[in-house]
Amino acid sequence: MAGLSKYKFTNILINGCSHSAGSEIVESGLGDHPENRKRSFGAKLANRLGVNKIDLSVPGASNDYIARTTLFWILENPRRAKNTLFLIHWTGEHRTEMFYDTADDSINDVYDYVDYVPDKQAGHIHHDHSSKLFPLKFKNNLKVLQKHLYYNATHWYVQRYMNIIQTQANISNSGGTWIFGNAFQSCEIGGRYQFYRNKIDRTKFNNFDISSESSWEHCKTAGFDITGQKYWHHKEDAHTYWSEKLFNDYFT
Repeated sequence: MAGLSKYKFTNILINGCSHSAGSEIVESGLGDHPENRKRSFGAKLANRLGVNKIDLSVPGASNDYIARTTLFWILENPRRAKNTLFLIHWTGEHRTEMFYDTADDSINDVYDYVDYVPDKQAGHIHHDHSSKLFPLKFKNNLKVLQKHLYYNATHWYVQRYMNIIQTQANISNSGGTWIFGNAFQSCEIGGRYQFYRNKIDRTKFNNFDISSESSWEHCKTAGFDITGQKYWHHKEDAHTYWSEKLFNDYFT
């Protein structure tokens, strides 16, 4: 992939969760901020390569969100997709999306700094909490649902693979290219998942099955300090380091 930016793409599309959105770079907690995105590793890599940045990452996002929004961006921007590098860092598997039909303008500010949102009436559920993207009327139902949704871990391990495999196929069919990584944790290993593992393009997803090589764990091991961060996000120095690592791994 060396020198690819000079010949194949003029845009980088960033997608992922809070780790890709740069959460807690300039303020504590999960609140979004334009400076977070300007200083995130994806933005730094785009600046390094001299290409345009498109940022779809959302704090709390699930892999379902990442796959869905990437697909719809491609469908609505077929010409741009051919000239785009998709920089996606996949998140933990115990997350999913729920959709609803109740309009609530008070939650739309969550998407203020996101460059493309195909459907704002959706929220993310984690195994232990749900995001503020849901209207209050659903909160009690979500508390019940999230206790029972994750009884079978294998389902979510497979779903993570499915999101990755489908997204790489969608990008390939669009004529674009991609670099995938893990934001934290990794794809599950073991014989149960070999069929899915064999479908991953390893040349564009280094260390997809090695937890210690996710961006979060790698930077933590490399000595980057997360002391004082409410939700354990890395600070700007780690984002600078990771952007340089991506540059050196793929473009030199």
